[in-house]
Amino acid sequence: MTPTRTISSISPRGKLYGYYMVLQGLGTDFDPIIKERNLEKPWNEMMGSFRKAALLDPWVVTNGAPDAQFQPNHLAMQGFYLLRARTQLREISNILLK
Repeated sequence: MTPTRTISSISPRGKLYGYYMVLQGLGTDFDPIIKERNLEKPWNEMMGSFRKAALLDPWVVTNGAPDAQFQPNHLAMQGFYLLRARTQLREISNILLK
């Protein structure tokens, strides 16, 4: 029997990449609405945040202090980009609700 993967067994990086790809397709499909509502700048900033979080690929992953300069905490950086993308997504949804 082949083991199945559930959404909870996919890495956070894989989920971020999946979200990025889905949102990229939605951006293409809803481009007229994005332009009509003047959302190009917030949309592109959000996509940039998702992209940076998903494609963060250091040679060595360290769990240094969050404010470390020479040994940064890569999980904290990924979390920062994810939180920023979520905030930007919330901003876009608020604009669309008006």
